[in-house]
Amino acid sequence: MFEEVKQLISQKDKFIVNLMQNLSAQTESSRQPLGFMEQIGPQLKNEIVLPSGRKATLGNIVAAVSYVELQQTMERKKEEWKKRNEAMKRFSDRRATQQAEGQKEQAIVHPEVNVTSPLSFFPDDVQAGKELDDLWAVKYQAFNTMPADELLEIIRKGFRRTSANKNDIVSTLGGRYIWHKSPSETAAVDILYCASFDSDVMYNAFYHGLTVAKAKSPVVLKRLADLAMQGYEVGRIAWGVWQVQDQREEFIDLLKPYLDSTDLTARQQAQNVVKVIEAKTRGVYDTSKGETKPENIKKVREDFGDKLGQLRETLLTGKSSSRLAELERISSRGIFHLFDDTFIPSIQACAEDENPKVRIMTAEIAGYYWIWGGTMENPEISRLLIKLSEDEVWEVRFAAVEKGLFNVPDKTTEIIKRIIDLTLADRKQMPEILCTRIEYVLRVNKEKAGPILREYIEGGSGNQETATALYRDALRLDPTALEKKIPATRRN
Repeated sequence: MFEEVKQLISQKDKFIVNLMQNLSAQTESSRQPLGFMEQIGPQLKNEIVLPSGRKATLGNIVAAVSYVELQQTMERKKEEWKKRNEAMKRFSDRRATQQAEGQKEQAIVHPEVNVTSPLSFFPDDVQAGKELDDLWAVKYQAFNTMPADELLEIIRKGFRRTSANKNDIVSTLGGRYIWHKSPSETAAVDILYCASFDSDVMYNAFYHGLTVAKAKSPVVLKRLADLAMQGYEVGRIAWGVWQVQDQREEFIDLLKPYLDSTDLTARQQAQNVVKVIEAKTRGVYDTSKGETKPENIKKVREDFGDKLGQLRETLLTGKSSSRLAELERISSRGIFHLFDDTFIPSIQACAEDENPKVRIMTAEIAGYYWIWGGTMENPEISRLLIKLSEDEVWEVRFAAVEKGLFNVPDKTTEIIKRIIDLTLADRKQMPEILCTRIEYVLRVNKEKAGPILREYIEGGSGNQETATALYRDALRLDPTALEKKIPATRRN
């Protein structure tokens, strides 16, 4: 049986592919703890007829597939390590040669960005591409041993021809040299600005570079304004020119030609963007779907304007399955643009639904779609999100924070405390990207977060260690001064 399964896998036979896809689908549909085993466990004893006619239990087939895939993974990793070691040797040899020739002493002059041809910033250099391949194979060593200007120049020269994952390069540069650095590294911003014109890496260059740069140059602001006028991720752009560093006035100045335009569509789009930037709208502007475009919102109103009463009632009194279907439709079709405060009781009812999937979608719609870019005029939504952040199911808690509380423009002390409490309780199972976002939110709200964390540290609670780490990593403050105030008996 094992040999047959192994052969079927090597041939990518549909029998094995379909069998594992069905199992994956059932796994996705089981979100509760142990839901998968409760659903699949009894089936593992079922006999399955293999293409050869031989019979085997589903459990044995799954075990054989897992073992073969593990072997393949180990072989692939072995090959990756071999290539990495070879790349490390080439990298080390090249560095030694450069240092011996005195190249390290030469000042690196980065070229100016040509805004009329941004992609020309990356030369068509095959050898430079190979050098970047080697560098990226040992990137962590390179980051720790090379000057930033030298490393970024290798990336610039080799970016066009590298075989390394360009999205990984872009997101890593953003995280290391732009997002958490003030001011941001100019050479890294230039790389990601130019990369944003490459459709294959545009989103990561935009997300990890342009929107988080501090401070944003006129060139970067102009690129963001052009994207906003195309209806691209206006919500994220608004956050970038407001929350990261307030450059709203400079940004809106770039929209004035459109605001004064005789083109009605351009003028309306510019007016919509300004509303988001100035936080005068309660709508979400996740414009990867084009929601800010007037014609799109008009189409939603034409399709669903007369169905709002029925939709509101389904959310208020319907069964879990009906609520979930409607919430998914609200999200995918942009019906949230038609929401007003009359929907709050319906959203509150969904937050109490027994199905955690409904509660997750409720958190996303109440938070990300409802309040993003707004001023949180109705405190009932923030109270609802705080309540969902205390849910018994961790996926609901995380959704309430990530899709909801994160998006409140002026976060109260209560909201900051709830984010801290969730982090202290759930840190071990949090995705790393969520932890990074939490650290950023606490850093931006340092005046509110600081006293709360100090109280936990000095109070000697069971979460003192995590609170100390947050105080150090998120607020970038020295916790040792606080530790001196803690009685020795409590520290011990």
